[in-house]
Amino acid sequence: MANTQAAERNQSFPSVIQAVWVLMGLFGIEYMAATVFVASGHRFSSGDPKVEGVIQVISFGILFSLLMAYKNLGYRQLFIPAFRLNAKVFMLLLIPILIVIMGLTILVSNLDSIVIHYYPMSPHEIQVFTHVLNGGFISVITLVGIAPFLEEMLFRGIFLRSFLHRYSPLRSVLFSAALFGLAHLNIYQLAGAVVLGAFSGWLYVTTRSLWPSILIHSSFNAVGVLGALLSPDASNLSSEIAYDPWWVIGLAVLAITIGLFFVSKITKNLKEEGSG
Repeated sequence: MANTQAAERNQSFPSVIQAVWVLMGLFGIEYMAATVFVASGHRFSSGDPKVEGVIQVISFGILFSLLMAYKNLGYRQLFIPAFRLNAKVFMLLLIPILIVIMGLTILVSNLDSIVIHYYPMSPHEIQVFTHVLNGGFISVITLVGIAPFLEEMLFRGIFLRSFLHRYSPLRSVLFSAALFGLAHLNIYQLAGAVVLGAFSGWLYVTTRSLWPSILIHSSFNAVGVLGALLSPDASNLSSEIAYDPWWVIGLAVLAITIGLFFVSKITKNLKEEGSG
């Protein structure tokens, strides 16, 4: 049967610089959406997960409509990998990915502690982080469901996809990870976002599928929400934070190493089957 799917245009758009402008456009759309909420009589505080989720869906929806039309890119093309990533292979990836996430969570937590120690959060910043994390079921929906799905579509599905037509795989992954970190607009999420973005980007390069990246992002956020639910005390963000002992960090590094080994082995077999 002939392939009737239209060819993608402007495959190398955006470049890194153009991606920065795209992000600025997204921030502008989010600002306008928030302004409309306020003008319509809806009062909300910074970090409200319910409103943040709605604004994200509206803003990303507008942006995706423009980008997908310009690139003549369909959502099926965005999500379907270059070779078949079936349910069996995805399930094989699930456990090692979660092992890596557990290790990364420990390392990133200690990096965050260093940042907070030298650059303590302001009362407003503490309020925003506490609000967004302690929204109960709404926080779960926003941070574990909506945000990973939309952000991976943009940073891996659009940005990294186009970067691979311009730069080497390594530079493409690092560029997309750096943009992902900077897009959070605060130093407290920078390290975690860059590390997470690098891991997600590497998996996207090896599988050309967004689903593993979405799984990584969602799992990482789920750990943060779970931690907030178990320890909702906002003073933890401003007090002197104890670092994990060396053996815990060692176990985290070991978990990451083991997880990456099996992820690499599975994706290598997948690529060989796809090219065979």
